[in-house]
Amino acid sequence: MSDDSVRMPTAQPAPANTRRNAGGNAAITRGRPFAKGNPGRPKGAKNKATRLVEAVANGDVSGILLAAVRRAAQGDVRAQKLCLDRLVPLRRERGVALDLPVLATPGAAAHAATVLVEQVAAGQVTPGEGKKVLEMIVTQRRLVEAGELARRIESLEAVIEVLRQDLACVLGREDLVVRPSAEPSP
Repeated sequence: MSDDSVRMPTAQPAPANTRRNAGGNAAITRGRPFAKGNPGRPKGAKNKATRLVEAVANGDVSGILLAAVRRAAQGDVRAQKLCLDRLVPLRRERGVALDLPVLATPGAAAHAATVLVEQVAAGQVTPGEGKKVLEMIVTQRRLVEAGELARRIESLEAVIEVLRQDLACVLGREDLVVRPSAEPSP
């Protein structure tokens, strides 16, 4: 490749109608887009969007709907989308009837998750629905586990209290017995 075949871009002069040069070029600057004798839009004339908003405000919705349907029939894609979005709303979640075991233990939750995966694999439940149901199963499992842990802690605390009282009787020391106070501790 020779040196003369490579061309570097050269700086172009700024166009004459830029803001910097607008002062000397009043004839071609913005503000005078119409030829002589054509004044443009009359003062106070409203554009189409403003007229539509005013029509809605005045209660002339049927005219707007007819115009949208007419434009959709003529092939206007935006009008077609607008009409279809109003006539056929987006599909919302549907209720899912599943035959799952009662989630009374963490093992039952694991079994329910297995049954759910089988139903998704069989096509009885969509993967998205299965995911949401699985999240509920996991939440229920956590609640069951938290309840079991609270029950076990209460049971252990009761056993510890009985052992303290037995030890206090054997040693003859009343200071080992924890007496319930009037106010519950935090």
